Amino acid sequence: MAKSGSGTAANPRDHAIPGALRLKGAGKKKSKKSKKVDAAAAGAAVDASAKTKSSSPPPALIEPEKTPAELEYEATMRERRSQKIEQMASKSHRERVAEFNAKLEKLTEHNDLLRISGS
Repeated sequence: MAKSGSGTAANPRDHAIPGALRLKGAGKKKSKKSKKVDAAAAGAAVDASAKTKSSSPPPALIEPEKTPAELEYEATMRERRSQKIEQMASKSHRERVAEFNAKLEKLTEHNDLLRISGS
């Protein structure tokens, strides 16, 4: 009962590479180099970097100029935020709780949440 074709059936695992799977860069560990610097040299470097930074602002703190639409959006958001704060400050906690309870009383029993007990 020989198969037609090559005559002998080759095992597909014969071509597999034995051993563990190796991933690129997984086995390589970078060694950390220890840097030994005198305290005086480090202090001088910090002073020099502080002088260069003080003369010009760091690029991360410079904001690009905003478009008129962005300025208008920010003004609108500031106005809305102030209105929301005024609205929240106008009611006391007791008034808010009473209003919430009145809202819950208007709902039908279908919307009631079932109480779930621990036991």
